[in-house]
Amino acid sequence: MTHMKQFACLWLLLLLPCKGIAQTGEPQIGEQPTGDPTDYYYLNDELRATPFGYMTRNMREIQFYFNADGVVYMRDWVDYGAYLKGTYDAAAGTISFPNKQNVERVQFGVGSKMQMMYFAVTDPATGLPKTDNLVLQVKTVGGKRVISAEKDINYGLFYDDEGQTHPYWLARRASFINKTTVDALTTTVHYTAMDYSDGSDPVDRRLSCVAIGNDIYLKGIDGIFSNIWTHAVLTIDNGTPSLLIPNDQYVSNYSVKENFLMKTGTRSGETPPMMEGHQGIRFTMTHDAPNHIYKCTAPATDVIGIVEAFTDGRLSWATVYGKIEIELPESMVSGTTGIDRIATDKADVSTDRLYYDLQGRPTTTPAHGIFIHHGKKVVVE
Repeated sequence: MTHMKQFACLWLLLLLPCKGIAQTGEPQIGEQPTGDPTDYYYLNDELRATPFGYMTRNMREIQFYFNADGVVYMRDWVDYGAYLKGTYDAAAGTISFPNKQNVERVQFGVGSKMQMMYFAVTDPATGLPKTDNLVLQVKTVGGKRVISAEKDINYGLFYDDEGQTHPYWLARRASFINKTTVDALTTTVHYTAMDYSDGSDPVDRRLSCVAIGNDIYLKGIDGIFSNIWTHAVLTIDNGTPSLLIPNDQYVSNYSVKENFLMKTGTRSGETPPMMEGHQGIRFTMTHDAPNHIYKCTAPATDVIGIVEAFTDGRLSWATVYGKIEIELPESMVSGTTGIDRIATDKADVSTDRLYYDLQGRPTTTPAHGIFIHHGKKVVVE
């Protein structure tokens, strides 16, 4: 793994201007609003990183501009900084964005023609654009707007070439969280690790941390991609809590052929960590009552880091962290987690959003067996 840290730093430096060009470069796509955003949200969804399947994408900031004339702009829904323009119907409590709005021009290789990308709501059966508009629901609670999407919504970026429609991104299962609410709940937690990206360097810093139900979000696990939120789940097994960081979380796009993913693996000696078959990191949790914390300790050989993922299937570690310990406040664990065993049926399960199998893999359609839901063991019969 020699020079891995320098490699990752170089990629990050290249990434920043690339994204800036995508957001502000000429020709400008669509119409830009004036003034400052009126509403900020975090978006959680699942984005398909071909050929690696759908992966969770955590706490991406979304900006809304509500104008007095009912026009609404929304920025950063998928992975480009373009604005979608829609109409707010206060009486109906909806925002409607016309489908197939242009967002960006992309070139697939040197010398190839530029392709116009457009945003579209998609048919989950075909993966192709629908004629329907994108419709979001809006409620006013406590004087603030609460924005939500249909739980089964599918969407993506597409381009048309020689009469054929091609998907560029596909995403699904969007949920919005008001940013001010999240920020008010965010605290910092102590984090230590060994950075194996280029040698063995100790890491000791504070992470931003927020608990939403039994979902824990941690920002700063990776020192280079320090603004990325990592998703973890508090679980209970026979009354004993543990923390699970599921494998395969989407980080960022670099080019039409490269993405950055957060992956977990197993390290042995100085060779690159093994990724195959790894489902995530499960931390043991020890209660430190005098200090009012839970110490979360990862298995010594488990690692987490940023991986450069190519569309031809190649994977390459950019950063690697092992011997990880995270200290969660006592109130975050006891205040959000129950320890009861719950039995439910499939009808009940289908009304909720996210379950995890015992290997930490998320699903919204659990079949027969045992799953983790809101930190509790759920038996689906």
